[in-house]
Amino acid sequence: MISVAARRYTGPALRPALFLFALVWLPVTLLVGCRSQSPLHQFEGTALETGYHITLYADLDDGARELLKAGIQGELVSLEQDLALWLVPLRQALGALSPGTEAADEPLADVLLQMTRALAVDRLDALLESHGIEHAMLELGGVVRTRGQAGGRPWRLALDRPGLPGEGAPGLRLGDAALVHLDAKTAVLQQEQAIVGGEPEEQPSASRLLTVSVVAPTAVEADHQARELMAAGPDAVAQAADRPVRIVVLTSQGIEIHHGSALEAYLEESPKGEHT
Repeated sequence: MISVAARRYTGPALRPALFLFALVWLPVTLLVGCRSQSPLHQFEGTALETGYHITLYADLDDGARELLKAGIQGELVSLEQDLALWLVPLRQALGALSPGTEAADEPLADVLLQMTRALAVDRLDALLESHGIEHAMLELGGVVRTRGQAGGRPWRLALDRPGLPGEGAPGLRLGDAALVHLDAKTAVLQQEQAIVGGEPEEQPSASRLLTVSVVAPTAVEADHQARELMAAGPDAVAQAADRPVRIVVLTSQGIEIHHGSALEAYLEESPKGEHT
């Protein structure tokens, strides 16, 4: 059995430079099922410097809905306060070390913020469980976690692949799982550079990772695995051979997309040119 499927793309996929930037920021597009025996409820807002969206199916009267809404907002406010205890002084220190640098662009601060977003998604999932919610999808800053089903079917998500030839991206079917997408901007190598103030060493390989997407039982675990793989560089392809992982690599000959064999269980379809 071949544990990793890969496909190479050449030609237009490598130009112009703006396309490479788009690849680094591969967005996650959410496709939500539309039928359910229970009423559909949605909650959305802003927290942790990004937006959040919660879709759930449950029998909630007005009082129960307001109670749940207050719980969601309270959990997010608590996390924002905890994060501020670390993030504000960190950004002040980084600003003092690198005058004129935008604080939001500091890799170390970005990492801390994204890790908190993963923790927030897990805490919100626990909150929904405490309210008896069995079917829901949460998304905050690109971190996704699902529970149960959407209208009697698995929750469906799609990883976009802008600019690449062929059909659309493969659909992912998630039940009780989390999905985290990490791009090269927050690579561990950049984190170390921010800490020591030095220049990163050149990678020995001509290939470099652009994105890593990981499915795991919790958002925190998926985030942790994604960071480990990103830190491994091109070696991540071999390390993720049997995991539910999708890795996009830029090589001297084109763009390669690799799927760990365990991702097969989540793929809904096999678009030509990416998944075999």
